[in-house]
Amino acid sequence: MFTHALNPVLFDFGIIEIRWYGLVWVLGFLLAWYVLEKKKESLRIEKKDVDNFLVVLMVAVVIGSRIFHVLFWNPSYYFSNPAQILAVWQGGLAFHGGLVGAILAVWWFGKKHKIPLLKLADILSIPAVFALALGRIANFINAELVGYKTTVSWCVDFGDGCRHPVQLYAALGRFLSFALLWWFDSKEHKDGQIFWWFLILMGATRIVVDFWRVDALYFFLTAGQWFSIVMVVVGVIALWKSLNTSNQSSPS
Repeated sequence: MFTHALNPVLFDFGIIEIRWYGLVWVLGFLLAWYVLEKKKESLRIEKKDVDNFLVVLMVAVVIGSRIFHVLFWNPSYYFSNPAQILAVWQGGLAFHGGLVGAILAVWWFGKKHKIPLLKLADILSIPAVFALALGRIANFINAELVGYKTTVSWCVDFGDGCRHPVQLYAALGRFLSFALLWWFDSKEHKDGQIFWWFLILMGATRIVVDFWRVDALYFFLTAGQWFSIVMVVVGVIALWKSLNTSNQSSPS
């Protein structure tokens, strides 16, 4: 058993706090910027285009994450306290909403600069998985998104009894997904196949881990599991079609 006593605040300057969770968000966007900066010549874009896209991506991901959290995770609270909808610094950013926001940002940028959308999605998938894995570790530090109470030897006491450290389960699943995507990317593949694997692996991991997570159930599954089922179905169908067509492969 581990007793949770981790401080979610990395640095406290009085009126300004730097939290682990916020640091992970910054790191995630910096990773996306770095990868796009390295790929800008092959994408036929300039540094200013990368910089502009990152601003759009950040806004789209935060807005999408917040909308999904408000609508699907705690609507009664936010509709009763509408002023809290904008209080993103207090937490409440849903992965699936962020994914939708990211897809819309990629679609906009790809159309504007005539970049194949699936190629751009492939490029961003690998840093995204790594950042999302770190995000679950930050959730653990914050003592949020806890699991059900248990007596297993590796349980964590968050102050109200020993629970499954589902945040760490999810982080492990995402780090494994990162390793697999990295490996897939080293092989010859068609545009989109890395992204389709991203949907499948991220969705499957969420479906499994949520069976140990405390969350509201809708027809025996959490909202996250239902959205993840959609991810897996879309990913499997798209990957199957991609593997059975003769489109030109992307260089690894």
